[in-house]
Amino acid sequence: MKLARTRALANPDIQEILLFLDNSAVVDGILGPTPASSQGAYMGLRQIAQKLLPRVTTRVAWVPGHKDVLGNEEADRLAKEGSELPCLSRNCSTITFIK
Repeated sequence: MKLARTRALANPDIQEILLFLDNSAVVDGILGPTPASSQGAYMGLRQIAQKLLPRVTTRVAWVPGHKDVLGNEEADRLAKEGSELPCLSRNCSTITFIK
């Protein structure tokens, strides 16, 4: 999402970001009330999307995981790589972790 935001801000022709996720709980957390777990992550995604408004529409959609969806395996690999990177923010803890 951060990369999409960076590219959208750098390119005024981008008017829409499509975020495809294979985890329905994450989709629900982004689109609905902020869940108790991973609050920081959900709020961060919402803040990124709001910074792009009103010029860029951000859409979130669920796709079935591991069902031959083009690019899904590559997305899983990249997500795993990203999750293993060091935190770039001073405040990476979620409320659940702090409890």
